[in-house]
Amino acid sequence: MQKIKILPEILSNKIAAGEVVQRPASIVKELVENSLDAKSSKITIKIVQGGKSLIQISDNGTGMEKDDALLSLERYATSKIYSDNDLFSISTLGFRGEALPSIASVSKFTLTTRYEQSDTGTKIEVYGGKIKNVTETGAPKGTMISVSSLFYNTPARKKFLKTVNTEAGHIFETIASIALAWPEVQFELYHNNRLIYHWQKAQNLSDRIIAVLSVNNINNFIKIEHLYADINVSGYISTPNLTRNTTNKIYIYANKRPVKDRGIKHALIKAYGTKLMKSAFPMAVIFINTAKDKVDVNVHPSKQEVRFSDFKNVYAAVTNAVTIGWDRLNKENTLKKHNLFPKTEETKESNFNNVFQNTDISHKNHEKQQPSLYSKETEYTTNDSNIDNTYTTNDSNADNTPVASFTDYFGPRKKEKPDYENLQFQNRQIKNQQAVLWEKTDLLNLKIIGQFKNSYIVCEDSKGIVIIDQHAAHERILYEKIKTRMKSSKLPTQRLLFAQTIHFNFTEAKIMEKLLPQLNKIGLEIKPFGGNSFVIRSVPAIISNCKAEKLIMEIIESYKEFETANCFDTIFDSCIKIMACHGAIRAGDSLKEPEIRALLNDLEKCKNPLNCPHGRPVILKWETINIEKSFKRIV
Repeated sequence: MQKIKILPEILSNKIAAGEVVQRPASIVKELVENSLDAKSSKITIKIVQGGKSLIQISDNGTGMEKDDALLSLERYATSKIYSDNDLFSISTLGFRGEALPSIASVSKFTLTTRYEQSDTGTKIEVYGGKIKNVTETGAPKGTMISVSSLFYNTPARKKFLKTVNTEAGHIFETIASIALAWPEVQFELYHNNRLIYHWQKAQNLSDRIIAVLSVNNINNFIKIEHLYADINVSGYISTPNLTRNTTNKIYIYANKRPVKDRGIKHALIKAYGTKLMKSAFPMAVIFINTAKDKVDVNVHPSKQEVRFSDFKNVYAAVTNAVTIGWDRLNKENTLKKHNLFPKTEETKESNFNNVFQNTDISHKNHEKQQPSLYSKETEYTTNDSNIDNTYTTNDSNADNTPVASFTDYFGPRKKEKPDYENLQFQNRQIKNQQAVLWEKTDLLNLKIIGQFKNSYIVCEDSKGIVIIDQHAAHERILYEKIKTRMKSSKLPTQRLLFAQTIHFNFTEAKIMEKLLPQLNKIGLEIKPFGGNSFVIRSVPAIISNCKAEKLIMEIIESYKEFETANCFDTIFDSCIKIMACHGAIRAGDSLKEPEIRALLNDLEKCKNPLNCPHGRPVILKWETINIEKSFKRIV
């Protein structure tokens, strides 16, 4: 009995659809790319129920004649390649000839098109891969494709689709990534008959970045342009004050084709070096242009992955482009400083003044910046003009005694970034002897020696040297205080002097709508402001000096990470951790001895003083006996 058979055409089309049509966003990508290949200057995308019910793409491109329209629905029918040489020198976004027949095989599909030199158009209706009607119709120049009832004939595929908002979010992200590469094209995007995005033709890439990425201006981006070998790298990268918790806002293009490439992302992040904090990633739009025959785009059905013939040069080109961009920015800043602040003779202080000082660790030049720790009526001051200059807590349990709490009395200070990446001791003999203090330390009786690098508090006890990470310690204090106060009542808030408006994409806006009640509970007063915009009116008083917009973006990214777990307690706890991190003092902040003592007092009261909310150690200890062994005082 014969076991091997040739599959029917409809079944083979459905199998091909499994490679090309993974979700509604895959259909949108294929159809929009066809519109761009047809030299369209305006593309309109309409979807209903996240693309599950309807996807409609219309353009003003060249269109097709009747015979070409019918052939376009046959597998492997294409106008873009004719020979082997064409396959390895592709200049168009589409080329396989699989998209239309694959999509038509798993939906109710309608193609309406008119060639630019024809008087009438052609309308073709296809249900489940079978052509039902072919008629002549009036139509504007270009092509309109409607895809309805997706996966109606393959229910096993349909059940794997996500929620309406999730699928719609994937579509919007797909359009955003394409729109960034084609600023000369106008895009309109509708969801459930509501206009979501209308991106007019842009004069340049920077204008399109502002529109698509919802940033206020291009000032927080660095323009890059570099030619390495025959590889041209161009685009924009964000400065460290505009980062995200994931790499989702890094857009990479190979000859204007959106691609995903971990190696290029690694080259980008490596070029930033120590400018980025841990777990912080830049926003970037990077174009890599090289000879067409040096890029293989035929390695994945969705064409989202490519292979470069000489990836080492591509990696070097990206790294050099970013590095040169930073060097140019530094030179411009240096020139501005030189013009604004002419050189004057200043007394140079020894670097040792910042390391292991005696008990009086305050600097005279910092005294004016520090708030009084002994005032009973404390004022919360800030350099941010958006925040009121005074705040009075409504907490009836507030303690007005002098230096009662580091968190309550500690005011904002001048930020000074440390000039190091990781604290390392060079003596390898004691490497394995640097242990975390797993037993609770008597923090109240520690003798304060000083600060190291304005980041680590150095103390002494009867057994040796104790080093405390000031940021991790304050983060732990804030985390436990926020959770404790939330159990009794809503957190006291600090009203912003000027409300801040924040813009999201569709997915982020939907997440924000879900989180609004809980965010209000923890002191973040946020209101809808029309479309995908929201306005921030108040922040928790305990972290009043944090940047509210950055805090909220991190909360949204955290929600995306835990959303699949469907556990709001985990998401909510993650929000509190992020708030504590933003409100805590930073590495590089100079502390006076009363402030250090207040910090130790608060840390002593914590249930878990040994770790920050993210699990990093707060306290390290070097015992005297191990130090003496290292110096060969004892054997």
